[in-house]
Amino acid sequence: MFWLGTKRGLIQFDATTKTFTFFGNNPQNPHSLSHPLVKCIQAGPSEPERILWVGTGGGGLNRFDLQTGRFNHFKKKDGLPDNVVYSILDDAEGNLWLSTNQGLSRFNPSTGVFKNYGVESGLQDNEFNSGAYFKSADGRLFFGGIGGFNAFLPSAVKNNDFVPPIVITGFKLANKPVDFKSPDSPLKHAISQAEELALSWKDNIFSFEFAALDFTEPSKNQYAYRLEGFSDEWQYIGTQRSATFTNIDPGEYTFRVKGTNHDGTWNEEGASLKITILPPW
Repeated sequence: MFWLGTKRGLIQFDATTKTFTFFGNNPQNPHSLSHPLVKCIQAGPSEPERILWVGTGGGGLNRFDLQTGRFNHFKKKDGLPDNVVYSILDDAEGNLWLSTNQGLSRFNPSTGVFKNYGVESGLQDNEFNSGAYFKSADGRLFFGGIGGFNAFLPSAVKNNDFVPPIVITGFKLANKPVDFKSPDSPLKHAISQAEELALSWKDNIFSFEFAALDFTEPSKNQYAYRLEGFSDEWQYIGTQRSATFTNIDPGEYTFRVKGTNHDGTWNEEGASLKITILPPW
């Protein structure tokens, strides 16, 4: 059995029967190929007879189940750095390594989690090239791009397990910064040191700013927050470093924020602040 990637879809060629089977993109079918341009094809590390991984020129990564005939899609919204996937190589641990237009990505098929690398991680460039990839006998992976090529052993690429402290760094009322030194400030201490905060019912727009104290690649630190007593669900906000609340009823609440280092290691305890919103007189 041979698999061929074309500009109009994926083709299966059965050498025994000399027949072709075509798999294309059908906008009416959410489980068809996500994009007609096929850039690369890789057999699944754990189920090579059943699963094909397909990189496309605009539709991200596709998982093709040969038994069901269904394509599942992984795109930027799922953590892929870019929807153009030039190449796919697997490693000894069953991960897939993908070269894209926005860096290199390691994908765990079991968990569906992407770990992305850019020029700040040592890449020749964020943009790679079609057909420029190779896996050597010792497991070393090679990816070529517009600034040269990268070669590495996947086992040598380690995650950063540092758990960064999380600090609340700023507080605003009606989008204006509040200084604890001001005579009418509700803060008795700097917001980073405060444990409790009492607000008037008139303070119906307030914001917090926060930071994870990992400075390796701070632009990649991610955050989540919740206001207990108002909503117990975590709001995952990516790299955004602020949270704003409006028209919160009088009562007692706890603001909690947690964050990651640049490698996605979470500080689950994070930082917290008790908030009391006083009722009208």
